Amino acid sequence: MRVKAILPPCALPPTCSTREAAQLLGISVRTAQLWVEDGRLLAWKTPGGHRRILRSSIDQLIGEQQLSAQHHTPGRNLMILDPDSERSQSLQQEIQEAFPGCATRVMSNPFECLLHIGEQAPDILIAPLSAVRTNEFGLLRAVAGNPMLAGMLVVVLHPAGQVSELLPPALVNDVTLIAQRSPNEELIRLIHAYLQGCRSTGRAA
Repeated sequence: MRVKAILPPCALPPTCSTREAAQLLGISVRTAQLWVEDGRLLAWKTPGGHRRILRSSIDQLIGEQQLSAQHHTPGRNLMILDPDSERSQSLQQEIQEAFPGCATRVMSNPFECLLHIGEQAPDILIAPLSAVRTNEFGLLRAVAGNPMLAGMLVVVLHPAGQVSELLPPALVNDVTLIAQRSPNEELIRLIHAYLQGCRSTGRAA
């Protein structure tokens, strides 16, 4: 009886989804998609149509970010939208301690926030889910629909364990959702990755 040799399957290189790549690099999903299209991130699509990004290309960008961190980077502008003054002040203090070079402003309502964005757009906008749900997420829709704000990192904090209240599908790729905790370690890591990305890609403040 002939025995058929069983050959091991070809080992595939490590990959991740577009959303996971965006989280690692501190960018929006839309920006990650653009980086795939321009060749900065290497990827392919599965037979089911899902995009897989090579971890090696992500690691290469992260390495470039770490090397460029040695160079001087101008301060960044960060805006917090939250009607809860105690919560916003606590978050502001936490961010300033982690990133003393960032100028941080606090807004109490979406209309005021949108006015200030028009005057001087921040590099990073952070808001709890409860603060951006008004007017059918009007603030987020205005930011996402403005091509001049495409490089802004928009972070929406949702209550930990409550993931049922998500954003409208049209906004999912423009916003990063993070569970709100104290301390906000995941948020601090994301901001750090974004700032490092600004250094390596030369994004202007």
